[in-house]
Amino acid sequence: MLRGYLLVLASAVGFGITPLLATVAYRSGVDVSTVLLYRFAIAAVVLWALCLGRGLVRRLPGRTLAGLAAAGFAYFLQAATYFYAVQQLTAGLAALLLYLYPCLVALITALAARAVPSRAVVLSLVLSFAGIGLALGRVTGAGTTSGVLAGVATAACYTAYVLLTDHLGATVPPLLASAWVCTLATGFIVVATAALGTLAPGRALLAPAAVAGVGLVGGALAIATFFAGVAAVGATQASIVSTVEPIVSVVGSAALLGAAMTGWQWLGAATVLAGAAVAVLAHAGQQRRGEVPPEVSAAGSPPRARG
Repeated sequence: MLRGYLLVLASAVGFGITPLLATVAYRSGVDVSTVLLYRFAIAAVVLWALCLGRGLVRRLPGRTLAGLAAAGFAYFLQAATYFYAVQQLTAGLAALLLYLYPCLVALITALAARAVPSRAVVLSLVLSFAGIGLALGRVTGAGTTSGVLAGVATAACYTAYVLLTDHLGATVPPLLASAWVCTLATGFIVVATAALGTLAPGRALLAPAAVAGVGLVGGALAIATFFAGVAAVGATQASIVSTVEPIVSVVGSAALLGAAMTGWQWLGAATVLAGAAVAVLAHAGQQRRGEVPPEVSAAGSPPRARG
């Protein structure tokens, strides 16, 4: 159990470091699309290697591949809005906005079951949005309206991604699903940037260590340790431990990137994390009571991969 918690903690730290590395890359002149390209591509290569080593690679039916393609597109949108938010806000505030997703998942699964949201779900919504209000109340010199909207869109896209991938969870091993999703997301970013004329992979040479770190530390390593941790401690406990992720981003943003946080923003951060934990526990309770329909029964489990 201790090993499992340490693995989930290592995963949360890896995901939390990602926006910090992206910020370093941006400051060196690397654009969002280039960071996204390498984030997806590096993670895909490592994940496929892990799948091959564990004998997970197999042929999938067309319907499953179509579902993975939809998940890959949602993941691409989530990552694109997230990395844009990191560019417009501080890394810590962008990570906090992402953590609106647990309460959104809990709310949607309750509505999908045609049940009145429980008091716990309502509490998670109130805590999450109150915390965001406190955290964004005074984003002095480091925030824009477009950045805030992108952060909220990140949470919405991630909610869709979690629901899509968990719908496929019974037929596709999570690690294999993530390998496919990262591969498909790589394809989406290549097509999108080529169509816009912004495909320039050579820009990564402006900050090679930061760009490689986004893919290796914040991508492949974080995903692999996350799966191993979930196998040991279970989905609900892993979800709660994963709320360390925005703490790492907030503290790292303040300590390493000079993004000072006010006392109210620290209070907002703590409130958001409390809302996320309440949402995870609320969804776990819905599952135990049989209130969550089969098609979204795993939606409260931790995400298969993050942006």
